[in-house]
Amino acid sequence: MTQTKQDPKYRQGVTTGRPPKYTDTKTLQADVDAYFVHCDNTVINKQHVTGKVDIVIIPTPTPYTMAGLAYWLDMTRETLNQYKYDDMFSDVIARARAKIGEANITLALAGCHDSRIAALNLASNFGYASKQEHTVDSDGIEALLHRLHNKTPGSSGISGGRND
Repeated sequence: MTQTKQDPKYRQGVTTGRPPKYTDTKTLQADVDAYFVHCDNTVINKQHVTGKVDIVIIPTPTPYTMAGLAYWLDMTRETLNQYKYDDMFSDVIARARAKIGEANITLALAGCHDSRIAALNLASNFGYASKQEHTVDSDGIEALLHRLHNKTPGSSGISGGRND
């Protein structure tokens, strides 16, 4: 069986490459918490147009993002995502992802984030999709084709029609 990078046992026993930046959950959790405090205390000025010529500056805390958290932790997003497969760090990363996802949804619904950027972020990082996916049951199609093939003259072959 071939192991993939998403497999938690992928790097077990491998001693090549850069050593992990974090070796304990307390240090990682402290750095994740520091990122959230930094975002809450770092204000960006959002411009809001209130009329034809009126522009209001709205001080807004820096939004939480997975890319921002990875940058704060001095690692790539891919490396940060790999930490979720490590039993030691998975809870810390899961809580951070949940907090970032919830904040993105809340701020998008409140109109604080551009909806297109929020949709892209939620689709890229949190598994949300902007398209509906439909599955087709082959048994249902075969039954419908059978009814249509065996219909009698003057009958639609589909129940619920006038000729039932």
